[in-house]
Amino acid sequence: MADGDRTKLPSLQTYTIRDAAKIAHLPERLDIGGLETSLAAQGQVAEELGEPAP
Repeated sequence: MADGDRTKLPSLQTYTIRDAAKIAHLPERLDIGGLETSLAAQGQVAEELGEPAP
């Protein structure tokens, strides 16, 4: 960014992996923060693990 033009920078994204079984009320906290989330577990596994599913 030698010329100081920030419009030439690529868009950046940050990803995190959280263990919902270790962080109390994680889904609610993420909802309040307005963050986009997705689950690693899907289908029957996600249903069986419930809220703490990673």
